[in-house]
Amino acid sequence: MIYSVNVKNLKFEIFFKESDSDSNYIFTHPYQFAVDKNLSLYIVDYKDCIVRKYDNKGKFVFSCGKRGVGPGELNGIERIIITNDYLLIIGFNMINFYDNEGKLVQSSRHNIKNAYDLLYDQLSDVYISYRIDEKTKRFLLSLRKIDDTLISEVASYPATDRVIEGLGRPMPCYLFEKIAFGINSKKDVIYAFSEKFEVFSSSGAKLNLIIKEKVSPVIIPEDIRKNINGEIAEGVVNGVIKRISCTPPEYYSMIQDLMIDEKDNIWIKALTSEFNGFIKYSQEGKMLGKYQINNEYNYDHYDWFIIGGYLYHRIYDREEGLKILRAKL
Repeated sequence: MIYSVNVKNLKFEIFFKESDSDSNYIFTHPYQFAVDKNLSLYIVDYKDCIVRKYDNKGKFVFSCGKRGVGPGELNGIERIIITNDYLLIIGFNMINFYDNEGKLVQSSRHNIKNAYDLLYDQLSDVYISYRIDEKTKRFLLSLRKIDDTLISEVASYPATDRVIEGLGRPMPCYLFEKIAFGINSKKDVIYAFSEKFEVFSSSGAKLNLIIKEKVSPVIIPEDIRKNINGEIAEGVVNGVIKRISCTPPEYYSMIQDLMIDEKDNIWIKALTSEFNGFIKYSQEGKMLGKYQINNEYNYDHYDWFIIGGYLYHRIYDREEGLKILRAKL
């Protein structure tokens, strides 16, 4: 093993769960969640295009949004983002800004092709785009303005035979690989390519290597790849849920996610044959700790959130409903 710090086993508790006795706690299609600096919880109900806010004890505060085409309405939600001043609800061609009390402040149209791949900084006017160029079949990571104008290209990687087909456009196979990225308080773009344990910082055209570890990705056995090949999943196209297929790569990505906490520490969700969990680094790239995930729950590499010294995770089961888990780091 390459790691030189002690491993802490994370113990999760149920922070929030769905209820069938109160309409404010019932979801038709729970989709995404976020946590703000006060540890308030925001949950998207995709079918109704509603975002509900709960306080740090899980008590309902307000809901905002509505499906439709009128003022403050959306025909789908691709992402929510919490800034210092606003709750941003991002639709397919519209972004609605809400204040801390759930009041609509403004609506802005956007021309972003893949809104689920954007990440705002605190100024809410710059985002990171991660998409596949349909002509060159390459992953493109770029810094852009709200009108989709290119500021700078951060990275470009080949994507041949490594995409999900069936959504009307090629997409990365998120089940197995991705480029993970975030923005720190200095507006530096921090990103990592999934097949290598390398983390970079980019401000415009400047690129700095922060972290580089010698570790191999997990090899997917050929018999498993054949069984997984063509596996059906769900995706959303223009507000409609469609069934799609996914072809796995030869290797399972070592880096599955990257998050930046409020102190600009870098958190990598990593998977190797020896370790499954989060590795914490300082903004300079010094390893600060390792946090192992146990198998008590069926953990995906989606829907993780780190803030206030806690790791949050969303799980959903059709029988048991929505749960938000939380572990002290």
